[in-house]
Amino acid sequence: MKSMERWTKRIVAAYAVASGCVIASGCERKQDPPDAPALAQETSEAQTKLDVDDPQACAPCHGALVEEWTESMHARAHHERDPIYGSMRALRMKKQGAEVASKCASCHTPRAGGDDASAAALAGVSCATCHAISSVRPGEGHGAQALTWAEDGAMRGAKTLAPGASPAHGTGDALEAIADGQTLCLTCHGELEAAPGVVACSTGAEHELGGEAQTCVECHMPEVDGPAGAVGSQLRHRSHAFPGPHRAWYQRDASQLARAVVASAELNDGVVTVRLKNESAHAFPTGFPGRYAVVIVRALDAQGEELWSNAAGGPASAGEGAFLGKIYHDANGEPVPAAFATSLASDTRLETKSPRTLEIAVGEVEEASSVEVKLVYGLLPGPLAKKLGLSEAPEATPKVAWETTLTP
Repeated sequence: MKSMERWTKRIVAAYAVASGCVIASGCERKQDPPDAPALAQETSEAQTKLDVDDPQACAPCHGALVEEWTESMHARAHHERDPIYGSMRALRMKKQGAEVASKCASCHTPRAGGDDASAAALAGVSCATCHAISSVRPGEGHGAQALTWAEDGAMRGAKTLAPGASPAHGTGDALEAIADGQTLCLTCHGELEAAPGVVACSTGAEHELGGEAQTCVECHMPEVDGPAGAVGSQLRHRSHAFPGPHRAWYQRDASQLARAVVASAELNDGVVTVRLKNESAHAFPTGFPGRYAVVIVRALDAQGEELWSNAAGGPASAGEGAFLGKIYHDANGEPVPAAFATSLASDTRLETKSPRTLEIAVGEVEEASSVEVKLVYGLLPGPLAKKLGLSEAPEATPKVAWETTLTP
């Protein structure tokens, strides 16, 4: 807190110099504008003291963005702050060697410089990860491997700022890789192979195959009301909470899941017809290959007790088309996490903008008082949760993306 107060005073003082405002008199009058060398000297001093790898150093000017960022998975990207990533990383290091951690770090802690215990590492995907770059080199690796860090200390974004526009850091022309709303995102969220020819994460390829004009930021950086912080004057800004499926767990907000798929259901002659349409610009689910969704139909008695379910044997038993996810096999044809797979055995996810109609015959419907239909979303399936030691973790419990109740 004291650090933030010091930075607030320093930045206010720098702005006062830039505007010719007399702090001691409460800005009641303006002095003559300072000469350029004096302003340059004051700006340079502020810039050399700004720790761009500390998001809280950005808060005095960009408070709304930093507050939003703290809710995001970018802020949880370090292995100590994301139990799924942390456990998966540990398992991979045990089976594949410690060197695998550096590959993970390229995206999860890109500013760490190899020190995964540093403050820059603990900040995960911080402000500097996206804004302290001078260029992006698609195709040259993932995350930090494809980024060139700015040597002049400039922080750049989607809009051009004149040199000297900020007393706290350098500024410059807009970076096209940020302005286009996807190039920078896809350095980490594009495509990743688990083994030669075995694709694990494929969000970028899914987006490209869908022919979507919709960019990453349109869904994951939606415009919200208010300025970006103390120095902002705009009425709206793009949220830096980067909403995704995890909000359903960490902020109890399943709205992003609900928007991804449009669903409806009807019951006729003991058959439930479920219609799904993926409204997102990539497959559903996407990202970490352990994620899944499943349509669960349950016949209930008058007390709400289950009489029958299409998924009584687990999500994968729900029936053809009802389970949405990837299943990977090892060389022996056994199911394994994607990281250890030699083949992708099945991919039953919804492609972007694609519809799917399911017809599920309901057992014991004659005795049922109601039929419950849900689309639930899981971050990782039960067997993988057990392997990672996360069976009792909140992240192992799926969330409801959509539901309805039908009357026989």
